[in-house]
Amino acid sequence: FQSEAEQKTLSGRTIFTSVRVALLPGHEHDWSRVIVVIEDITARKQAQAQLEETFSQLQLAVDTAKLGIWHMDMASGRLDWNDQQLDIHGLTRDEFDNTLDAWRRRVLPEDIAEADERFDAVLAGGNVYGVEFRVRRPDGEIRHITSSATAIVDEAGQLRELVGINYDITDIRRNEER
Repeated sequence: FQSEAEQKTLSGRTIFTSVRVALLPGHEHDWSRVIVVIEDITARKQAQAQLEETFSQLQLAVDTAKLGIWHMDMASGRLDWNDQQLDIHGLTRDEFDNTLDAWRRRVLPEDIAEADERFDAVLAGGNVYGVEFRVRRPDGEIRHITSSATAIVDEAGQLRELVGINYDITDIRRNEER
């Protein structure tokens, strides 16, 4: 048996505890012989609450800025997009097949060479990817995107994954053209 509980100490301070109860080995049917371990997990609970608050703030920032976030696992080739990234490209989750080719098909032909060149540079050992390109959404609308990513490597220095953001700068580019 294991449980967590919020408790008050004799001094009135609130703490969180983890309580574990186990039967003594060799006495599996004798509840008069148990081991009870009570552990103060207050620091862990506080760290967890702080982490949840930080995540909430980060999610609010991502939503407010409408940042598309993408993650590519190099071993599997799987490319994952958040909801904002899908929205930038005008796609639903069902319409995106989680491949690099699905993204490449959206990039305008005149922009794909530079995007590929920057991507290849990261694959060859670079640690940051940055590029601006245009995509065609399924409805035909052209969107201007600026993209940045960081390479994540393992202990041996091998590229494990890429994590990046895309920001739709279409309105900025349209204003510049006026």
